Amino acid sequence: MILKYEIYFETKGNDLRIYQLVPERRSWRLHLPEGDEPAARELMRVLARGIEDAALSEVLSKMPPSCGEITDFLKSKKLFSAMDHTDFAKSPFLRQIEVFDSWNRGNGSPEAFQESLADATVFVIGAGGVGSNLCDLLASCGCGQICVVDFDIIELHNLARQRLYTRADLGLLKSEVLAKRLSERGLSTLIPLVERLTPRNVQEVIAKCGHVDIATGWPFPRSPDTVAIIEKILDLGIPYLCVGEHDCGPLLRSKNEIPEFRKWFSERFKLNDIWFHVRNLRGGDMRHPSYAPVIQIACAIAADEVVRVINNYGPTRSSAGVYSIDPLTSEVRIFRKG
Repeated sequence: MILKYEIYFETKGNDLRIYQLVPERRSWRLHLPEGDEPAARELMRVLARGIEDAALSEVLSKMPPSCGEITDFLKSKKLFSAMDHTDFAKSPFLRQIEVFDSWNRGNGSPEAFQESLADATVFVIGAGGVGSNLCDLLASCGCGQICVVDFDIIELHNLARQRLYTRADLGLLKSEVLAKRLSERGLSTLIPLVERLTPRNVQEVIAKCGHVDIATGWPFPRSPDTVAIIEKILDLGIPYLCVGEHDCGPLLRSKNEIPEFRKWFSERFKLNDIWFHVRNLRGGDMRHPSYAPVIQIACAIAADEVVRVINNYGPTRSSAGVYSIDPLTSEVRIFRKG
């Protein structure tokens, strides 16, 4: 028996104070009988280090009754770890399962969160700056199958921002190289789909992946073709997480949400429509400012949102808003609709 990792404590006078950081910040104050503070402090130290149940019973038998009440309180709040480290000592996801254990307040095991990821399939559009970084992170989280669709080849200017590509890969197909590199890690299976995604073929391409739990890879759709593609994905009952190089969200579950969010974007972000109009005026202009650290911030948020959708270890944040990365400071802010 051992306290969850994100549980802390201190004694102040006749009070035992317990602090929880996740899944929400909470604190409790337990009033101790006069003179019980040293025993309570020693009990919490024992529980922080970990102890077998039988040994704990022996320890409690030598302590005042308030220490048994403290133990019962901790059990009632599910503040003890629910994982068996010996079962996962050789798992590449050991530390991640510990994260799930810290968040878990249900009756299920933290291992079940990881197992649900292993059984999941994520459909990623693009193997460029966002797609390659996102696939790398999703594989690191243990998403069992990742289907990445991209028809493009690797060029020299891709190397600084797009994960895992090398000079030896120049001219090769992005999706195939990415699949090879990530599959070699042995954490996930990556399936390359060398296709140009269109409104006509999107459902046919997705069908090659079998059951898909969530799709992602493109920012919020604005052009008629991207809107049509995302709508067809949503029509299949597949949620779609928008992600770009500077933002993450919203998480769409119905095509009716697209016009709702478009209206909200226009009202909340006054330059949004102007930006889209001016970008289209540039036409064949090859300039595309893109900065690797910012891309990785956006992809890290997106990968965590994908994990939350699949195994529900914590609530999604982008269901009712977007994460935006400030271009001047790289500060991450969440803007909520409504």
